Amino acid sequence: MIQCPQCGNFVPPTFVRCQFCGRDLSNIARAVRGASSGTTAKEVFYYILAGLWVLFGLLGVVLGSLAYAGAFGEEAATEEMGLDFAVAVVQLLIGAGLLFQADWAIAIARVLCYITLALGVLGLICVWAAFDAVRLVLILLNITLAGLQLWVLSDF
Repeated sequence: MIQCPQCGNFVPPTFVRCQFCGRDLSNIARAVRGASSGTTAKEVFYYILAGLWVLFGLLGVVLGSLAYAGAFGEEAATEEMGLDFAVAVVQLLIGAGLLFQADWAIAIARVLCYITLALGVLGLICVWAAFDAVRLVLILLNITLAGLQLWVLSDF
């Protein structure tokens, strides 16, 4: 982390501008990574997760396009499909933004992770009462993935 000389807040060393005050940080000295340190686990996870955002978004766009074209029969094309297609396009755009470390994509991904955590906890309460083991495992997996994404995004 580097400290912004204008506002005093700490920002990740990959940032070119302070996320708090907007000051240009390109002329601030940063520690040079040694040849032996290599890539961190967070960086690897970051690009894996960004790739998953892109992959799932692309999959939704392709499947939505095929369904709209009637490849799965007329009953596959529903009104809800338009919303599914729009969500897939947004997911694809966020994934592309994450791959390029765009601040807006990182911010949106964080918000979506917090929403996922909140809904996951609510889902746990509902599923725990009915004790549906499969849904319980899926919700725990979703919560874990959202938590992992927040941990990874904490350095970006």
